[in-house]
Amino acid sequence: MDFTLKLFQDRGYTIINAGPTRVDVPGFSDARDYDALVYDPRSDVYIGVEVKTTMFSDIYLTPKQVAKDVVVATAGGTVSGASYITVGAVSYSYSCFGCNLLSIRSNQFDTAMQLAGVKTIVAHHPGGLIRK
Repeated sequence: MDFTLKLFQDRGYTIINAGPTRVDVPGFSDARDYDALVYDPRSDVYIGVEVKTTMFSDIYLTPKQVAKDVVVATAGGTVSGASYITVGAVSYSYSCFGCNLLSIRSNQFDTAMQLAGVKTIVAHHPGGLIRK
């Protein structure tokens, strides 16, 4: 988590919450929990950050996480208890030791984002992969 947040800071993002952040998502009765919340001052967007770590195994997202992330990326969600903050993007940071790069790409996620018209960017960094 510290590595991921440092990458964001080094790239000019503001760390809003370096811990669990609950986001209310339209159309769902329960919230989406992200590992952190950052702000991109260039695009004026708050970003829910999901950090995944594994050794020798694949990284997957649950169908419910994917469905909520699609809504957050297309329509936005609000921070629980701070409804004036709209989260409009999602970032995934993966740390994976001993696994194949392709194994961390969720076909379900990619398909859902493509169908919703959401652009995904894959960026490689030493020690991790950030998807935004």
